[in-house]
Amino acid sequence: MSGFRRVGNILLQSGTQETAIPSSKIEPEQPLRVTVFPIRSREGGNIPNVGLRLKGNAPNLPFPSRGFANYGSIEQVVYNPVETDIDYTAVVRGGPGHHLLEVSSEDVSNDLSTTAVSIGKVSDKPSVDGFVGRSDTDDWFKFEVSNNSQVRVTLDPIMDNAKLELYDRGLNPIDSAKAEAANNGVINQSLSAGDYLVRVTPGDRSANIPDGGQASTDYILTVQQVSGNLGTGAGGGSFSSSSQNLESFWNFRRLQHIFTANQVEIDDLASQPILFRREGNEFDVPLSEGEPTFCYANTTTDSNFLSFEFESRIENSLPQFVNTSVAFNAYRAIGTTETRPADALENAIPVYRQTNLGAEQVNPLNILLLTFILTSRIIGR
Repeated sequence: MSGFRRVGNILLQSGTQETAIPSSKIEPEQPLRVTVFPIRSREGGNIPNVGLRLKGNAPNLPFPSRGFANYGSIEQVVYNPVETDIDYTAVVRGGPGHHLLEVSSEDVSNDLSTTAVSIGKVSDKPSVDGFVGRSDTDDWFKFEVSNNSQVRVTLDPIMDNAKLELYDRGLNPIDSAKAEAANNGVINQSLSAGDYLVRVTPGDRSANIPDGGQASTDYILTVQQVSGNLGTGAGGGSFSSSSQNLESFWNFRRLQHIFTANQVEIDDLASQPILFRREGNEFDVPLSEGEPTFCYANTTTDSNFLSFEFESRIENSLPQFVNTSVAFNAYRAIGTTETRPADALENAIPVYRQTNLGAEQVNPLNILLLTFILTSRIIGR
């Protein structure tokens, strides 16, 4: 499953605009669908006529072979690739005015719930790329839950709004979530063993297209099994009194994740959607057990570093770091191993920290520039 969109503005009367379609966006043995929509801006203006041509070093191209046939309101070209690793070009003719170009390459059977594409078992954490828009309004996927499990379904739209829906095999709705380019859509549910369906549709209104009509976006859909308690992340749920919800945010400026269970910090980050994308519950952390995990800010790079070590140890050896707060509690492993400490619960799992050695070689002050946590499961409850 693959696809993307481009919003264009042809300034010259009867001008053209070309958009490259790289081979990486084309699924083998699947039809390549290219559609162009003329659109009116919110400020008004005429809706232009458009024409569409597909070019590439492949049989039966360019198509149409002569001129821009059917020069009109909405144009679509469907091409069945017979060769791989071919780059194509979509040529739009028209103007002056705005147009929306949508490119999708996918198994068309995922347009219907009855022929939903299977993405596998939830225990394997399946992930799939896709596209929905005005030319492809429904994507259906099926996944399997082998045992009664806590399941998280995440929809990450890349360019615009979208909607996520979860159904049982009888098409009875279970839950839904709205997704935005600045905020993932997340569903957290306790599911019994069986097959389930996920539906992805465009948002009711676009945030990033001049006419503000139906949205259009490529996306990443991920389904994962979550061990233990889910917490109160972006999909709801509840947690026990001995655990605390830890949330994940994406920092658009520094290109790194921020992990915190501090409600004051969560509220502050959530109030700045342009700078930080809220990704919901990442895992649960012990509320009154374990040891405090401190957050340090690198004053040189403005990145964050998480450590059990209190400021005297960190700031003596790394003076560019300043202790900002306690991010959350966790169980300290024994030594440098993954040996479980005696006070840790049975369902506690390791949380890893990584460093960007390349950035450190460029500048020693960049140490731990891209430090982040690798986990999606509970570490305490």
